[in-house]
Amino acid sequence: MQTNLRDLDEDLKKILIMYILVLSIGVILGLLYVSNLTESSSKGIVNNIKGDEQFKDEFTENIDTGKTVNSLLMTTHNHILGFAFIFLSITLIFNYNTVIKGKFKKFLLLEPFISIILTFGSFWLIKFVNPNFYMLTIISAVILYASYFIMAGVSLFDLVKTR
Repeated sequence: MQTNLRDLDEDLKKILIMYILVLSIGVILGLLYVSNLTESSSKGIVNNIKGDEQFKDEFTENIDTGKTVNSLLMTTHNHILGFAFIFLSITLIFNYNTVIKGKFKKFLLLEPFISIILTFGSFWLIKFVNPNFYMLTIISAVILYASYFIMAGVSLFDLVKTR
């Protein structure tokens, strides 16, 4: 028996509304952290992961080597697991919305899981293959966060909407 968000019991609606709001605060704080860490620039992304090339020369060691392999392992491990749970929960809620249907709904339900791998996998590509993979990081992260905020917003709308 499938139900819609707007048909749920009022107490369950309130719980889901609070959950989505608290989850969204966490997502926004994470975005603010990344913005501060990288100075919202492509150079900042590369410097955070690969290290700052301006300190390298033939006479001195690299002062800023960026993320170590262990640091990359911990970052990708934590983020892939955390984002998987974030998107599992928001997609389970969003699946029952009455606003968005069809192919766009299917895209929103599945795509974030691909973007999780692309976003955090691209860190490894930046570090060990080519710094220009920062573009993959940016594009996949924009799609990832846009998907989240669309699903959260539509779900909230559907939960507060009266018949």
